[in-house]
Amino acid sequence: MTYSIKELERLSGIKAHTIRIWEKRYKLLQPERTSGNVRLYPSIELMKLLNVVTLLENNWKISKISQLNEEQIREEVRHLIESQPVNAEIQINELLRCTIHYDERGFSEALSYNFEQMGVRRAFLDVVYPFLNRVGILWQVADLHPAQEHFASNLVRRKIISAIDSLPFEGAEEKETFLLYLPEGEYHEIGLMLANYIIRSSGFQSCYLGACVPTHNVCDVVKNVRPDYVVTFYVTSARPEEFLAPLYNVADVFEGDAILVCGNVPKEIVEEDLPKQARVLRKVEDLESLLSDGESISDI
Repeated sequence: MTYSIKELERLSGIKAHTIRIWEKRYKLLQPERTSGNVRLYPSIELMKLLNVVTLLENNWKISKISQLNEEQIREEVRHLIESQPVNAEIQINELLRCTIHYDERGFSEALSYNFEQMGVRRAFLDVVYPFLNRVGILWQVADLHPAQEHFASNLVRRKIISAIDSLPFEGAEEKETFLLYLPEGEYHEIGLMLANYIIRSSGFQSCYLGACVPTHNVCDVVKNVRPDYVVTFYVTSARPEEFLAPLYNVADVFEGDAILVCGNVPKEIVEEDLPKQARVLRKVEDLESLLSDGESISDI
């Protein structure tokens, strides 16, 4: 598998202009070239660049890094991983390395390490979300190596499902109930799953419907479960009318406290356009504030 210089920029965070300078000045990377003289980088070159980024993040100079061979660079990175407290950039690069090579065992071990050292919430915010953003699957559907994207997202899903399954149910019966779902056309449920983990770990009940749920099915569940709150995520961009119509259908049968709308709200929509029960949550802390303090939704 090969990557363009723009894909290297996206995955590593290093500007294409800087990559070209490093190639010319330090012979750091050795791209292949097409008949039209376009740079193409094999996976091994991407891995080298990710390791270089890790060293740069830990106060190495590029001039010093360029004096090391590939094995020496990898050895220095291994030393950093083993000897330091959790470093988000190092962990992100490790997840990228495992994704590129479809290394399921390494990916799972890296996620477990992050969850154990940082806690599920912090690991998601500091490591998993930035990682997923780099491979283009959190807030948009990219056409860049979809097999790798599915490989990574499915392992993340599996890990958070395991974390949710480990949470106790005791005491939740006396707390409010949250209904969580993704509307039709929405398939990337990792953000919704994190919300479910936060809700459950805070001692509340949840009814989790998952991805791409038809609106009439959501309405049926609302009428039967009678949740106190409804939580929905929008990841892909939607036209205002496609965004609002399902919300109003749900609002028509909802008798609880609030419908919490998270994610990618169309910029054309203002608060007055939403159903009166709906509120937009801008960040994870908004949900946590509601759960921990009993804060009024209208104050968010």
